[in-house]
Amino acid sequence: ETLMGYLYENPSPKGVVIVAHGVANLADANGAQVQNYYVTHGYDVFAIDMTGCGRSTGKGMKTLFESKYCVKYAVNTMKNHTKTKDLPIFLIGHSWGGYGAICATNEVDGVSAVASFSGYNTPSEMMYAFAETNTSKAVIVTKPAMEFGVSFIWGNRSFITAESAIKKHPEISYFIAHGDKDNTVPLKQISIYDNVVRDSYKNVTTYKIEGMTHGAPWKTLEAVKVTA
Repeated sequence: ETLMGYLYENPSPKGVVIVAHGVANLADANGAQVQNYYVTHGYDVFAIDMTGCGRSTGKGMKTLFESKYCVKYAVNTMKNHTKTKDLPIFLIGHSWGGYGAICATNEVDGVSAVASFSGYNTPSEMMYAFAETNTSKAVIVTKPAMEFGVSFIWGNRSFITAESAIKKHPEISYFIAHGDKDNTVPLKQISIYDNVVRDSYKNVTTYKIEGMTHGAPWKTLEAVKVTA
């Protein structure tokens, strides 16, 4: 597949921020406010259309772990770009991109910090949460069969946790934010936030956003109500 990215340039950048969006979204959709903020505050911003989204190729997203590879290739692109190759690299991801931004640190070197909003800790558990929400809790009886099917098709990639990447990279600073009213990626058990807040990681800052749902958690609650 061919991924499309958009590089927004600051005249004298002190770093490059790579922004990874969520499912069924675009590089310049609800993350545009974040991108504009960093460009105007001294950074280059590389916003990517993830696989199957926007102007990137692919008929659609196929798995919940693909996002980490999209972010990996974005990082490698910036590390080989003439202007940005010597700049510090920062990652920002939302939901699908939030998982991918953290797990991409297992795939590449040179990332200084990661901010993950509304991300799930592991694709397999997120798949179950979605099934429970959209069918019934009785779906739990199919869990062994689903796990076997996932393992047969994709190996262990759907079971890799974001928390394992955080543990592996104490040199990287991570910021994890999640809304307590998020029904898409439930806060309890499924979220990266809930899995890391119970442990004292010196390289992790967590922030629970009271009253916030899943979409665009960097907005104010008033803005979310207007745009929902």
